[in-house]
Amino acid sequence: MPSAKGRAPVLSRNVTIPVLNASLTSEPSPVHVWFWRTDFEESRCAELARLLSPAERAAAERFRFPRDRARSVISHAGLRLLLAGYLNLPPESVAFTVEGAGKPRLAAPGAISFNLSHSGVYAAAVVSRGRNVGIDIEEIRPNVAWRDIAGRFFSAEEAVWLDSMPEPESFFRLWTAKEAVLKAAGTGLTAPLDRIRVRPGEDAPPWNLRELDLAPGYAATLAFDGPPAQPEVRLLTGL
Repeated sequence: MPSAKGRAPVLSRNVTIPVLNASLTSEPSPVHVWFWRTDFEESRCAELARLLSPAERAAAERFRFPRDRARSVISHAGLRLLLAGYLNLPPESVAFTVEGAGKPRLAAPGAISFNLSHSGVYAAAVVSRGRNVGIDIEEIRPNVAWRDIAGRFFSAEEAVWLDSMPEPESFFRLWTAKEAVLKAAGTGLTAPLDRIRVRPGEDAPPWNLRELDLAPGYAATLAFDGPPAQPEVRLLTGL
């Protein structure tokens, strides 16, 4: 993590998050991508759960399997720790609200923008200021019925591109690009997926698209508006 003058103690394990609010003040605003592992021991998961709001804990409890509940807790706790660093607040004091289509944002007016995704044993978040941002990470799972999904949700042009590329990695590259755009736009999966036309490695105006190589066996894509920028990718450690 970048250095800072002040540090805020977070948990009994002495995890600290640097004060990062000054790092987004340049113009145009930089785009920070963070990623972290979510496969922690049960005791650590219970400790991190104390950072979450009742609504976040309830959302995690809706997952059927304990493993998925734990990964949800660690994903959202990691996000809170990050945002606490940017805002110079205790992580449990970070307040969220929800936009009309369900996209979360910080409750503070004029606050930074962010987005979170998690899959498998990794979570990823994007943080910026004055931009609409979206990120999606997916574990590449060869047993997914990707051709059936593509036939239902991809445009004809995307299906042609997919047929010309190796599989199944290309499906996940295309899927993460679509979902990143939808999350940046704030519509989520409520918008018809075949009307959002993307191609991995290319921008989809007004969206800048960046493929991210975060971990072996995973596909990830970042979407953001405003001036083009090269994202700064960082591993979040010390949870």
